[in-house]
Amino acid sequence: MKIELWQIGDSPYAPKFEIISKPNDWAKTVRESIGQGELTDTKLNQLEFWNRFKEYGKAKKTKLRFQKTYPQHWTNISIGHSDAHIALTINSRENVFGAELYIPDNKELYANLLEQKNAIEEELGEKAEWMELPGKKASRIRITVEGNFENKGNWEGYFDWLLQKGEKLHSIFPKYLKQNSNN
Repeated sequence: MKIELWQIGDSPYAPKFEIISKPNDWAKTVRESIGQGELTDTKLNQLEFWNRFKEYGKAKKTKLRFQKTYPQHWTNISIGHSDAHIALTINSRENVFGAELYIPDNKELYANLLEQKNAIEEELGEKAEWMELPGKKASRIRITVEGNFENKGNWEGYFDWLLQKGEKLHSIFPKYLKQNSNN
């Protein structure tokens, strides 16, 4: 906060306050999370990773619309369809990063996309892991890369991979989702 004294004509002096710096989402999220219990080092690193990833994406002028970040192993990106979204993930136990189409509760949509698997994978330029997840509501179509989340020196490379794969999924899946909405 910056304080100045101002005077107009012969009026008494009055303070003028100017905000120089204000809390960001990181500080707010940490405060909110502490209210719900202590954050582990892993959760703090996840929050830092997603905040820095978001900054990286904005610097690269991505068209992806990032949501608010949280101390968790994933972040979601909308693709304009209520039945699916893109999820970018960190699996620190298995040292894997992922980009996936996440379908929370529509097995019929997953089945329709599976019928178009060859065309989708051709556009992706690689094989995907098709995960129906029987017995669960959700389904996934995922691509992954190995990587050590604990090594912060490699984060920029992971940011690059996640951004490229997120943009690719974002460019491919909306048309398939739209086709399936019209059926």
